[in-house]
Amino acid sequence: MKKLTQKIISAFLLSALLLSLAPALPASAKAPLQATGNPLAGVKIGIDAGHQGKGNYGKEPNAPGSSVMKTKVSSGTQGRFTRVPEYEVNLAVALLLEEKLTALGAEVVMTRRTNDIDITNVERTLLINDAGVDLSIKIHADGSENPDVNGAWMLIPTNSITADINEQSKAAAEIILAEFVAETGAKNRGLQPRTDITGFNWSTVPVVLIEMGYMTNETEDRLLATDEYREKCAQGLANGVLAWVGPQIIEDPIDAFSDVSASAWFAPYIIWAAETAVVTGFPDGTFHPNSTMTRAEFVQVLHSLAGKPSVGKKTDFADVQDSDWFASAVYWAAENSVTAGTGDGRFNPAGAVTREEAVTFLLRFAKLKGDNRDFSATQLNFSDTDSISPWAYIAVQWGVGSGVVGGYPDGTFLPQRTATRAEVVTILHGYVN
Repeated sequence: MKKLTQKIISAFLLSALLLSLAPALPASAKAPLQATGNPLAGVKIGIDAGHQGKGNYGKEPNAPGSSVMKTKVSSGTQGRFTRVPEYEVNLAVALLLEEKLTALGAEVVMTRRTNDIDITNVERTLLINDAGVDLSIKIHADGSENPDVNGAWMLIPTNSITADINEQSKAAAEIILAEFVAETGAKNRGLQPRTDITGFNWSTVPVVLIEMGYMTNETEDRLLATDEYREKCAQGLANGVLAWVGPQIIEDPIDAFSDVSASAWFAPYIIWAAETAVVTGFPDGTFHPNSTMTRAEFVQVLHSLAGKPSVGKKTDFADVQDSDWFASAVYWAAENSVTAGTGDGRFNPAGAVTREEAVTFLLRFAKLKGDNRDFSATQLNFSDTDSISPWAYIAVQWGVGSGVVGGYPDGTFLPQRTATRAEVVTILHGYVN
């Protein structure tokens, strides 16, 4: 991957969606992501709007030199309720994203601008490779046999033949997905590593694939058919590219992390986290305050707060292996009823932790540590109280009643909103202190 810092010739400022779990968060922290000048000057982005109007069901190699053959390109799924085809949604968002990135100074390479085209997955990937882009973004929507399944997620390459781009792709996916769900309000379903996607296996540049939502879910199907929501999807992706290009330019960074301003509302909490090692930063000296925290990371933090006790019994989660870095923390959490998984025999370690999940985990941890205070009489007067999941209601009452968490200046709680690293540190500080 090219060194973007050598290519960016215009500095930029990002004002991220900093939404605190703490009651004292000022309303100004909810300002949307903005940029000045041409922050993406010198950056080249490839955009591939998934599928096309008419599928080409011939076969092509799944990877260079592979004997495994896959369909060249399909026409995708379609809305179960709107009957709008996926290829139409993908292209509409792709064209909006091109417009936004170009306005920010980026050079954009498109694989298609019309639905009436025949270009295979290999041909799309080679076109992007030959253009020498810094990042390839594949735009898709999803479908499921279960109409209740909803949310957005990112697919990333993990094949051995893509080893040179795997980590870079993952880093980009985490950042872009966080911005996408922040803009759209979609559920963050996390990242899914894949080895079977033709467009990944032929890629020589970092690549991510966004599944913007489920066209088999009535709410998301109808949203994806609207110009307003497509605009949000494109804006979320553009915000993600901005955030991915480089760390925020900080004029007054704290000593511990170069990407945390001393004047940021969350600075005192992150300083506390650094001093106590409750939550650590990254090897490059950054903290990524606006990135989401996964369920595995959150449970790992609680395990550390508990003193990293040994595990007496391992719990069988289909998506947790003994060799995983977070395995001991998850086993400990399950053994001590801090978590019971997602109810389907899985833990979903890569899923971004939501606000209601975070406060539920913390309540169970507090009970484990002997905190038996009863806040069941606490009145929740948020405008979206009805959207709090039944299993999380008592936990939110506890969090609000104890003063550990609060709502937003507009009167919402946003229980399904994913929590950023800065927010998690803030809620942990509130609990510990």
